Amino acid sequence: MSLDAWQGVEQEFAAGAEPIGLFEALGGKKVFLARPEDNIPRALLRNSGVCYIHSNLFEVSSPECRNPLELLAYDKANEAYARLASWAYEERTGVQVHLYKTNIASDPKGEVEYTTVGAHENYLVERAGFESRMHLLLPYLVLRLSHRQHQG
Repeated sequence: MSLDAWQGVEQEFAAGAEPIGLFEALGGKKVFLARPEDNIPRALLRNSGVCYIHSNLFEVSSPECRNPLELLAYDKANEAYARLASWAYEERTGVQVHLYKTNIASDPKGEVEYTTVGAHENYLVERAGFESRMHLLLPYLVLRLSHRQHQG
């Protein structure tokens, strides 16, 4: 079965440790292909996925996939990267960390009232000035939803 549109998946992992420490420990395992020089914890992974910290969660997203089997394989790869980060963190600090797939994210500081539930896709845009370009993204999001509903 092939998907009519390319799909990706993102998983959020909660931990009892500092997520940036997990991110840095994973980077020490030489799995990052590229990392921006802006000190924001995010990196391109060897499998073309992306690892980053958002809302105090360790997150891993897949590359775009063409079918459900690819999505499942990359979802399992996301879990493997999370395990590797946990093991690498323990090697560095002596502290054992258990990561849990949360699939629920909210603002840990309570500054913004939102919650996202489930694995989801990402759209990377600059926050500054986003409102002025919303008219470019909105038709795509609306038509995509309508198109998916009519496919059964």
